[in-house]
Amino acid sequence: MEINNSRYKQPERVDEPLLNILSESKVLFEMLKNIQHFYYDHLVRITNVVKAQELTKDQMVDVGFLCRESEHLLDDLRKDCKARQEFIGAKLSMQVTQESLTDENINTTVRGTLARGETDVRKRAKLPQKGTPEYNELMDHFFIPKRIIDTGVLTPSWNKIGDLVSECAEEGKPMPPGIKETYTEFITKYVKNR
Repeated sequence: MEINNSRYKQPERVDEPLLNILSESKVLFEMLKNIQHFYYDHLVRITNVVKAQELTKDQMVDVGFLCRESEHLLDDLRKDCKARQEFIGAKLSMQVTQESLTDENINTTVRGTLARGETDVRKRAKLPQKGTPEYNELMDHFFIPKRIIDTGVLTPSWNKIGDLVSECAEEGKPMPPGIKETYTEFITKYVKNR
């Protein structure tokens, strides 16, 4: 198997004893993009080989297994990246919010060289556990019958319910029944610079 070096060139690493985190993140991101291109080409080859019936059944099992394991590995990485993104965004939003308490002219949008972060603070609901009386109250509020809830056919979108609760809090409206507690959420929306 040969890699076309013009398409999959390895990004240059900065020669510093301690590579700073931004530089290291840029390098790893470029490497990940290269791996994505390479792996996509590989997946196309897998599809073509399977369509042409060039693999034995035991080879198909092994390739299918490796595809599944790759999916799990990439999904775990995706979840970890999302967690770090949210963690950084919360810390940034907290810092901007604290600074705005002493300086009313503080800009809530922070500009980096690659992107800008639009910070915000929201009220969110602590959502009730399934099977509790509070959960049933909330589902009744949305006209979802208990028998439908018990089957698991319908699952509420907790993000959308959270958005609804935030909207109620911002407008001074009462919370939907079943919502007993709220908390403050610090978030940052990232937008790529043009």
